[in-house]
Amino acid sequence: MKIGPVGTTAKDILSFDEDILTKTGLNYAQENLKKVGQHDFEKGASCGIDEFDRLSETDIEALDFIIKKFGRMNKRDLIKYTHKYPEGKQYEKLFERDETKREKLERVELLSTLRNDCLAMPAEHIKQSRRILTGTHV
Repeated sequence: MKIGPVGTTAKDILSFDEDILTKTGLNYAQENLKKVGQHDFEKGASCGIDEFDRLSETDIEALDFIIKKFGRMNKRDLIKYTHKYPEGKQYEKLFERDETKREKLERVELLSTLRNDCLAMPAEHIKQSRRILTGTHV
């Protein structure tokens, strides 16, 4: 996306995309999310605390990590940070010129890291992940 990377399913849900979401999925999104700005949302009328029961322990752990690392960043700094990654940077000009709205990234591209990146995994973990994703023994 123009202001930062997002998974296509999340984008489709946040866009309330009637062409892609099932009727049930669209209704669920509209009941649980309320759009309050171009890129801002609040919980919808039907979104209660029990919705969080659907999150796994690792979902909650991941959300807590992201909130801890990025929760105090303003939008501009967060956008700037996410645009440092090479998997998004390769399409930067296309987005700037409005020549594309979405680009498919291969899973292996998501293994990129930045110097001093708080999201970086250990090099051996990335190497093993690359082997799994590509089916190679390199």
